Amino acid sequence: MNNVKLLVCYHKPSFLLKDEILTPIHVGRALAKKRMDHESKNYKWLMEHLIGDDTGENISEKNGSYNEMTSLYWAWKNYEKLGNPDYIGLM
Repeated sequence: MNNVKLLVCYHKPSFLLKDEILTPIHVGRALAKKRMDHESKNYKWLMEHLIGDDTGENISEKNGSYNEMTSLYWAWKNYEKLGNPDYIGLM
């Protein structure tokens, strides 16, 4: 059986889609850390429930130009953090 991961992109809190295939990721987290109030409920939810595209090798700070593609770049450069899947999708 193939190992598949679908990155579910979030910019703000919403219904959380997460299981062994669906992997929620906070896109543009580097920008959010600069812009959001760290004590806010929304900021805390994003940090608690999602992986960020700002770890390892990343282009999170370029999210304003590249949008959700920062999550695909993150997945490409940090493949092992997703369990080395056979396929990666974007949602």
